[in-house]
Amino acid sequence: MFKSHLIALAGLATLHQATALPATNNSTPVSINPVTGCFKHTVSVGDGDPHQNYFNIQVTENLDCGSGGTGCSVSHLNSHTLMWSVNPGVIIDEWITGGFAVGESYTTGDTYTCNAGSGQTVCVWSKVAYTAYTVMNTQTGPNCGGTIDQTPFVLKSPNSGDNASYYCVYGTACRSDGQGYWDDNGPAGGP
Repeated sequence: MFKSHLIALAGLATLHQATALPATNNSTPVSINPVTGCFKHTVSVGDGDPHQNYFNIQVTENLDCGSGGTGCSVSHLNSHTLMWSVNPGVIIDEWITGGFAVGESYTTGDTYTCNAGSGQTVCVWSKVAYTAYTVMNTQTGPNCGGTIDQTPFVLKSPNSGDNASYYCVYGTACRSDGQGYWDDNGPAGGP
């Protein structure tokens, strides 16, 4: 039985999720002003300048094999749900796909086993592919008044489908179950 964890990615990214009303153009109004008919929503900036980023997350506890034994193995059994993210301090009106094959979340779940020798510490990590694309908040309606911050920002969403790979980590590189880091050095383009 899988044990689910919602990973907050603390210190790495602020995660938000919005519930919204339906709209057009791959966008969803978040709040409609009943007087002006104005609604705030998020849109892509140009083609979104998509890039592949990867979130690496430890998906097991550390296993110390001890000394004098024949070795040991650790298996990924817990599932971890990773959400879309924006940089800390950014407020997004809504989550959008930007036209890419991405989702609001991704849950790890494949079984993967890492072996270690006597005296080693071992853990399992997962590398989850994300698409990073540029968006901005805007407002639309017949009588929109006031201003809205339309500064572009990067939205990272997990690629749709089974997009995780697993690998073994040894020794002091093991952290703790659920800890991770971003690798933003992937190639340009969408999934």
